[in-house]
Amino acid sequence: MKFSVNKLVGGVLYIDKEIVCIKLDRTLLKVFEFSPEFSETLSIKLAKRTNKIGRYKEGIYFYQDEVSYFYSLKNGFDKKFNGKFFYIYGDIYKAYLLIENKDVIIFDSEKKVRVPVLQQGGPKLFLKDGFIQAEQVGSGDGSICYYDIFNDGQIVWNHKYALLAEAQKGNLHSNLLSNYNNLFFVITGNQNNGLYVLDVHSGKLLKKFDEVCYEIFQDGDFIYSTKFENVLCRINTQNLELEEWDCNSLVKSNGFDAIHDHRCAVLNDRFYFTQTIGDNKAKLGILDWDKKDLIYKYEFEPKNGGIGSIQVNESRMFVHTQDNTLHIFEID
Repeated sequence: MKFSVNKLVGGVLYIDKEIVCIKLDRTLLKVFEFSPEFSETLSIKLAKRTNKIGRYKEGIYFYQDEVSYFYSLKNGFDKKFNGKFFYIYGDIYKAYLLIENKDVIIFDSEKKVRVPVLQQGGPKLFLKDGFIQAEQVGSGDGSICYYDIFNDGQIVWNHKYALLAEAQKGNLHSNLLSNYNNLFFVITGNQNNGLYVLDVHSGKLLKKFDEVCYEIFQDGDFIYSTKFENVLCRINTQNLELEEWDCNSLVKSNGFDAIHDHRCAVLNDRFYFTQTIGDNKAKLGILDWDKKDLIYKYEFEPKNGGIGSIQVNESRMFVHTQDNTLHIFEID
């Protein structure tokens, strides 16, 4: 597998199958479409601190200086909302905060429902028929809740991590992922570390995968994670079957120490992992699940520093490094 590598000063704020949003020189947002060819479709001036981009049907939106701005991919500026920060702007519902009261999320569909914020900045998962939010705290007494947003925002279930893990304490150690009405997340900080699977609607514990205690990533119907000593794991989200690949000797013989960094990605059965040791030893590798092989590796220059993020799609990888360089890997 071969890539050509281009470099820009900037970083990726949003990517999906259709577009990528790149912030250049800290103040200029460029939106590129991938089809029929990689081409610029929008150019927007941003404030330095604006770093979150959302997607709605016609284009993109972002929050800046207490205003949410919406831009159509075809026609440019579309609309703006003063004093609102949007999480979701969809056809089924819209979810947002009022700047005057950041402790409540408003869900706007046929009627408005208000849900108290469990933790500012805590993980949130917006589903078609519900809402999940969790606490990410180090004290070991955090919780995760599911709300029925079409029934006045009622709490359907609420779990303390420690009680769920049957331990004295527990901490959330991953993001939240859902597929086939199954919810996936990792709890650590006790003797029962592992990946927990709950039924989204009932909160019932369906399965626990012991020792799968690193970040989780989704690729279609599969959840990927790792175990100690570089064992790559793949879980079928429909039948909850686990497959394992011990790639420890493979990655170490190719100059890597570990595949456990949270700055990873997965697409089309390929696991894109990064490694940063110190401030100047950053590497990138691609593991192909089907071939059971390391199909690509790349070593960054010492001046690039550590790896900050990685995003991938069908044709490109975007890797942002500590020196604010965006490395664009395009498949040859």
